[in-house]
Amino acid sequence: MRSILESLGTEGFPRLRVGIGNPRADAARHVLARFTPAEEEDIAISVADAADAILAWLECGDIELVMTRFHSRWKEGST
Repeated sequence: MRSILESLGTEGFPRLRVGIGNPRADAARHVLARFTPAEEEDIAISVADAADAILAWLECGDIELVMTRFHSRWKEGST
């Protein structure tokens, strides 16, 4: 990530962040931890949803619309 920020010279670009679970006290440790067998299905769903979101953004060009659409869907807990 650092090299991307350095190359672009800005942090002002869209990013797709994907995650599952809730970090306890140490968010960095949570993010860097391996997925548990119980999380495997959730990560597969998350990756598929992320791919759908990127495709929708490329098709319509309106990242705000896509963010609203997909964030609402994830927040509701549906896929």
